[in-house]
Amino acid sequence: MRCRSVNDFLIHTYEMFSASIFYGFSIFAILTIASIILVRFAQFSIARFIGNPNRRYRARKTIQFTGYLLVILLLILIFSNQLGQASVALGVAGAGIAFALQEVIASVALRMSFTTRSAGAFDPRDFV
Repeated sequence: MRCRSVNDFLIHTYEMFSASIFYGFSIFAILTIASIILVRFAQFSIARFIGNPNRRYRARKTIQFTGYLLVILLLILIFSNQLGQASVALGVAGAGIAFALQEVIASVALRMSFTTRSAGAFDPRDFV
């Protein structure tokens, strides 16, 4: 496409950039770094306001957990239009893993069944 002015070039570049998956990842990376900086600042500044070490520890862990939730929320908001494809991929992968490990899962379940039964409940002549 031939651009006639700088404005046309910038509009064309923005349209190409915003349509790609790189745009979502770059926005996610920038917001994640900003949220990490915000969480770290909040964790270290909490020491001035809370004197009790036990409460300070719990407050820092609460702030850290809130930061994790913030990053997950950002991930969901940025990639919300692609979550349907991700759920299908996870479902297919889960079905494939379950099919591949079918015998292993059955043998683990059988072993757990044998170990949790009482002593007289299992007869060696029983068929499985």
